[in-house]
Amino acid sequence: MSDLHNPEQAVTGDSSVITASSADDVHQSSAPEADSKKSFMRGVHAAREISQKSQLTAIFWGITYSLRALLLTVAVTVLVMAPVILSDGGQVTGKSFAQTTLWSWLVINGVAPKLGAAVFTLVPWGLVLIPWLVLLGSGRSLGRRIVLARAGGSLTVAALTGGVLLVVIYTAFGTLAAMSTTSVEVSFDPIRALLVMLLVSLSAVAVGILAALPENPLKILPNLAREMVIRGVAALLTLAGIAALLVAVQLVGNFAEVLKLANGLSPGLSGFLAILLLSLGYLPVLVVWAMTYMLGAGFVIGPEAVISPFIPSTAPTQLPPLPILAALPSNSSGVSWLLPAIVVAVGAFVGIGIARRKVAEPVLIRMVLALGAALVAALCVFLLVVISSGNLGDVRLVGIGPDATLAATLAWILLILGAAPVSALPRRLFEKKRPKVRVVSPPVHDQLPHQLDANWAVDDLERPEDNGNQ
Repeated sequence: MSDLHNPEQAVTGDSSVITASSADDVHQSSAPEADSKKSFMRGVHAAREISQKSQLTAIFWGITYSLRALLLTVAVTVLVMAPVILSDGGQVTGKSFAQTTLWSWLVINGVAPKLGAAVFTLVPWGLVLIPWLVLLGSGRSLGRRIVLARAGGSLTVAALTGGVLLVVIYTAFGTLAAMSTTSVEVSFDPIRALLVMLLVSLSAVAVGILAALPENPLKILPNLAREMVIRGVAALLTLAGIAALLVAVQLVGNFAEVLKLANGLSPGLSGFLAILLLSLGYLPVLVVWAMTYMLGAGFVIGPEAVISPFIPSTAPTQLPPLPILAALPSNSSGVSWLLPAIVVAVGAFVGIGIARRKVAEPVLIRMVLALGAALVAALCVFLLVVISSGNLGDVRLVGIGPDATLAATLAWILLILGAAPVSALPRRLFEKKRPKVRVVSPPVHDQLPHQLDANWAVDDLERPEDNGNQ
């Protein structure tokens, strides 16, 4: 009753009740928000700790596998060069053995030596496969360690951290080794050592880490770009295989010349081992030269001495007495003019693969794929020719090897001539025709006569005939 007689007090009382209830509601609603903020901060802190642990793991294994790669490559160099050094017959000291091993290690890693005033920029790239495979294995093991040890965090960042650390340590050791060679007889350019070893180690470690990742790294590329890369690399490997077969045929055909060059040198045991190592090292270079010969670009082996399938005879030039050089053709015949047709045939096989896999795509898309695959193969040919050309120190052997631009251009044109028309063929040539099967239900005896006739009604060619009842 007092509230009714005093309306202001009633209003005040009601407002206080409303205010108190609102405060309770705000307090109850702010409690979950505070809990969510705390849980969010705990999650951020936990993620930060996991990321730090992942980074520490990547750093630890990056250092470990870089040291392992250095020790393995040095050990392989010692095993390869020890018979050559120790069989020389002279007195070998520990200092000279270590110095020769260091020089050999740099050469095996692709660093060109300088013997006096002569610079050898055409290095035996076949020997570079030794450290490349070791670094590939180290990168793959590093990637697996990071994948297995990761409890969270970014796998990409951890892999990049460990891989970059591995590459930096390996390259830095090679650069310091090149700077430490102060001999008058043998020296190395530190800048060239830095660039070459960075290229070798980075390519090997990158491939190794990507191979260890749980997902295929090519999936990040669009479907069409991935198809171009796969077809282009396949075309390059096919050309390289055919070129290697040509080199093998030449060596077998000129085996008498190979023996003549080997006997003419009269090497001892150390000389024979050195010649064998150089021959194996320069074998990939000859394969690249054979590929450019097959393309029609040819290659240069001295001043005005060009070996090409379109030049009948090669001008005489004085080459190093290396037995493997007997594989170089001295003249060409009319059959050599047909070698570029092999490249066109390889392009046709590329076009068949594109047409079969992309049979549902329009003709324009398939032709773009053929052009892109030929471009990828041409770029790879350009890179291979660049590293397979250079100097062998002597004035007469400066700038030997193929022309990279000409070889890449011819590879692109010849592959397009084979791939583009075949990839544009009608899709019905590549669609699989499935036989049509017609299922006929047998008559059911408990059906009505008109239903039985309707179910058993088929074409004349498919109706079973009982000649004995007729």
